[in-house]
Amino acid sequence: MQGPTVTGRPDGRAQTRARIVGAVLDWAAESGMGRVSMDGIARRTRLARATLYQHFPGRDALVQAAIRAELDRFYLEVDRFASRLDGSTERMAATFGFAYAYLLGHPILERALAINPQPLISHIIGDSPTLAEGRRFFLREIRRGEYRADADVDALADFVVRQLHSLVLAPPPGADRQTREQRVAAGSAYAERFIVPIQRGYLADDTD
Repeated sequence: MQGPTVTGRPDGRAQTRARIVGAVLDWAAESGMGRVSMDGIARRTRLARATLYQHFPGRDALVQAAIRAELDRFYLEVDRFASRLDGSTERMAATFGFAYAYLLGHPILERALAINPQPLISHIIGDSPTLAEGRRFFLREIRRGEYRADADVDALADFVVRQLHSLVLAPPPGADRQTREQRVAAGSAYAERFIVPIQRGYLADDTD
C-alpha cells in the first residue's frame, strides 16, 4: 500500500485501494468470501475493470489483501487492549478473552462458519502461516522479563494461538447467543482454567 503524501493524507491510489478492500470486506460479511469476484467488486466500487487490475492482478490477490487488512486490525486492537493491563496471568486471561470475543463476533468469520467452515480448517493444521503469524504476535506480547530464563516462551505462544483458533473455529454450545461481554468473560475463564496454569509454571518466582 502506498504511504501518506507530504500533507499527511492518503494519496489517490491508496484511497482507491482502501475502497476496493472495503468493498471486499462488506461483500464477504454479507455472503462469504467465496462469492467475491473481480467483476462483482468492479460493479460495487463503480470502477473500471482495468482500474481494479491496476491494483490487484486477480481475485486471489484481492482476497489476500482483504484478509491482511482484517488481521492487521485485529492485532492492533489486541495490542491496544493488552498494553493497558498489568500482572502476567491477569493480562494473559483478559487478552485471550478479548481476542476470542473479537474473532467470534467478526462478521466475516461468523458468515464463513455458518456457510462453509471447511476452508478455515487449514488455518489450524500444522504450521500454517496464520498460526505462525499469531505465534510471532503473542511472542511480542509476552514480556520476557516476567518469565524464567529457561522458560520455553515459544511453546507457550504456540499453545495460546492454537487454543484461540480451536475455540473460535469450534465454539462451545451457546456461544452464538452470548453478548460480546459474555464472550469476553467466557474466553477469560477458559484461559484461566487451561492456559494460566501452564503459564504459571513458566513465570519467575516473584511474578504473577
